[in-house]
Amino acid sequence: MKRISRERILKLVRYLTFHGEKRKKTAPMNENGGIQSTIIESFPGKDEERYHVLFTFATDALCTYVNHHIAMANPQLCQLLGADQPSQLIGKSIFEIVAPEFHGALRERLDTVLRGHPVPPLEEKFVRLDGSTVDVEAHGVALKVNGETEVLVLSHDITERKRTEQALKTTIDQLRSLMQHVEVIREEERKNVSREVHDELGTSLSAIQFELFKLRDSYSQGELEFRVELESIVESIDNLIQMVQDISANLRPGVLDHFGLLAAIEWEAERFRKRANVECSLDLPGSEPEIDTDYSVTLFRILQELLTDVGRHAEAHHIEISLIADIDEFVMMVKDDGIGIPENKLNDTNSLGLIGIRERLYPFGGTCSIKCPPEGGTEINIKIPKRQTGLQA
Repeated sequence: MKRISRERILKLVRYLTFHGEKRKKTAPMNENGGIQSTIIESFPGKDEERYHVLFTFATDALCTYVNHHIAMANPQLCQLLGADQPSQLIGKSIFEIVAPEFHGALRERLDTVLRGHPVPPLEEKFVRLDGSTVDVEAHGVALKVNGETEVLVLSHDITERKRTEQALKTTIDQLRSLMQHVEVIREEERKNVSREVHDELGTSLSAIQFELFKLRDSYSQGELEFRVELESIVESIDNLIQMVQDISANLRPGVLDHFGLLAAIEWEAERFRKRANVECSLDLPGSEPEIDTDYSVTLFRILQELLTDVGRHAEAHHIEISLIADIDEFVMMVKDDGIGIPENKLNDTNSLGLIGIRERLYPFGGTCSIKCPPEGGTEINIKIPKRQTGLQA
């Protein structure tokens, strides 16, 4: 005989609920996909036959409990629990079947079901006869058969799904760990290259410039044409030195390492004001907070990313930047008066800037919240909890 799918089971149970001889309530599917836990009063005639067909030939495991003990079990439940026949399961307590760590939730659900209230599907573990466990998703509904209340439970084996979910989670965790490692290495390389560019190349250019000054001053006013050429070379060297300083600062601003996060925020805000022609207001602590280097680098890089996005997309005229060092967390807020962020872009997989910010925050347990009020503009709040050893601001 043809097996009955889980969807068919749920439809039939719903049908039986509506067509019970003494029905007083109905049991439609709840919004979570579970069976509403209204008590079914009885199964007369063809309904009873239909119920037994449903029970025997369902593709998922089915059983009924009476006073917390198994009264009926179908072949699929026997297979799920490693039993050869239903008699090996009949009479067993539900608390022998369900793993101990789920007993508390099970008691609450049974109480809810027997009072006729809906419950969503529950993911739990069943204990097989050989002692091994299997992951299941269980749906429950209360029935009243021949004056006795039973609980019908439909269980679906989700072991493979749980394995897949765990494998996916492991892969994501590994990728995040790799990304964090790469970011640490990249930040260290930026720091080293920035220092070498600034110290070595910058020093060499300054030395060349100094020699050109000496050469220029050694010629008399009569050799004007040659002096003009030297002035042009000196000016080019000036521009090159400025370019080297900009490259060094973009790689890793020395102000962050030498003067701290507050000075770095002020410096970056001023650079942004000149570059984007957007006014910046700052609200920063009166003194430098005690903050670990990895925290300050993360907050600074996030600020750079946010300012870049504002400059590219926001069409803003004014921006506010604040930093609060609370007892248990750091909070940075960036608010602009631009056109805002379209709702469909907030979780868009192509919004790499926001994705990058969230991934930077992940190792610290930080969060990024975005508000786009109807009047326009965008407010982004970055929160990073302090480490358990907690440094006070």
